[in-house]
Amino acid sequence: MEGDNVTVRHAVVLSNATDILGSFTITNATLTFSNWMTQLRVSADVTLRDNGTITCGGPFTNGAMSNRIWIACSNLAIAGGGAIDAVGKGYAGGP
Repeated sequence: MEGDNVTVRHAVVLSNATDILGSFTITNATLTFSNWMTQLRVSADVTLRDNGTITCGGPFTNGAMSNRIWIACSNLAIAGGGAIDAVGKGYAGGP
């Protein structure tokens, strides 16, 4: 809900834009963005801690839904072991 401070500790697939959260922390889990208009909206801090990963679906082709990682926040902190990983998730070409 809007203004909530959210901590994620298990795998989550995000398929729509969030309400504007107060803060967002992920640890020992993966947050996967699943379509082009999905956005993580946070008024203050986004923190990726140990084994906290943000990624997206993919790779995609012309006929598949495209995906991206879209984060809107004031502060982004990635601690040791945290990651934003979109390796191999982009456009694969073809139909």
